Amino acid sequence: MRAFTFVSIIVAALLLVVAMASTDVEAGVLDRPSPYLVRRDIFHRRLEHYYIMARIKWRHGLLESSESSTANNNNEEKHAVALTKNDILLATITAEKIPASQLAQLRLPRVEKAFHQPEHARLLRVAVLGRPNAGKSTLVNALVGRSVSDVAARAHTTRTRINAILTHDDTQLVFLDTPGVARLSGGRMGQTISRELQTASWRSLEAADHALLVVDAKRAAESLARKRASGRRDTNEAASSVLDREARCFDEDDHAILRQLQTSSLPVTVVFNKTDLLAGTTDALARLERLYREAVPSVQTVVFASALGNTALEDIKFTLMAAAPLHPWMFPADYSTDVSDVVRVERAVSAALYEHLRSYMAYAVRLSMVDWSEKPIVHPTYTSAISAHIHILVDKENQKRMVIGSKGELIKSVRQMAETNLGNSLRKMVRVQLEVKLV
Repeated sequence: MRAFTFVSIIVAALLLVVAMASTDVEAGVLDRPSPYLVRRDIFHRRLEHYYIMARIKWRHGLLESSESSTANNNNEEKHAVALTKNDILLATITAEKIPASQLAQLRLPRVEKAFHQPEHARLLRVAVLGRPNAGKSTLVNALVGRSVSDVAARAHTTRTRINAILTHDDTQLVFLDTPGVARLSGGRMGQTISRELQTASWRSLEAADHALLVVDAKRAAESLARKRASGRRDTNEAASSVLDREARCFDEDDHAILRQLQTSSLPVTVVFNKTDLLAGTTDALARLERLYREAVPSVQTVVFASALGNTALEDIKFTLMAAAPLHPWMFPADYSTDVSDVVRVERAVSAALYEHLRSYMAYAVRLSMVDWSEKPIVHPTYTSAISAHIHILVDKENQKRMVIGSKGELIKSVRQMAETNLGNSLRKMVRVQLEVKLV
């Protein structure tokens, strides 16, 4: 009993001395800490580091024996391990930050100078055209099998041309997903945006071998029904001209697309999308098919499909692959797009803003990537961890409040949606830091 009491007193005294030394250092009484305190601090840091790494490995069943872990210490220092959203800092905090001045290089499309080509390679470049919200990007994503083009309920989510790549056997299809074609409206700013979007669409026709016209079947059928109900139908339809029939269900946007296809020499495949939203309208679809075939003589195939319902997608693939001529591939077989990860992160944030912001605000904000880092990780699903810092630029103080939202809920929802979509499309762990700036 006496021995136990004596040991307790000695331990308490030692703890008191250590506490007093720590207090003196923190209060500035000592000009510099003792060598013992320095060694103790280093020991605690190393102990904390090894504990964290052991915890992470244990969570993934990667904890090895002491002999193998000692041999792999150097590898563990080179490659950080990230397992969840909370652990991503372990990978990105030590990753080399890329300055904004060098981000321009990372925005460039990915180019592979040399890759394996099959002996009888076939290639078809397909320009995807249609009105806004016709489901072009959704259809391209369904055909490729991955989320390449960002999708949102608002029009003009796609602002520039996006190359989506589908490779099967010896045939490669390159889809040129273009912005929706809409009339020039909305004042000077709206006219400028619409003109730029139309220019991107028409340039895709020049670079393509085939045109894929995507039509919203539900909207077209409703428009046709309204025209027929209004009484503006010729009594003698067989004698009516093609232009008269066009005028019943085609508006200015439809005419703009049809005129470009009429002057182009490209073969055309028409896809009536969203047919799952129609019921008992077989006659209307047959009538629409006849109108489009007569309006564009170069239409070769008409497919009734549903991108969301995965209906008739194989028919579209078979039609396009059968039209592919002998030509070397443009991209390796494992490519789904040539768009860089930096651009895809920015587009994912833009798509999330389109979903959450009201009225004009979705088109008024601008994005600026200010920081980027990427580091390989050990993970059963992800190959690397990305950390991106993006400024959302606005012109007015009230716009800043609108983007942030009440108690920051809106900007938080935008970040969460962007990170989730990027994780699914890039198959990488992505952490996005958003900051609203007034310029």
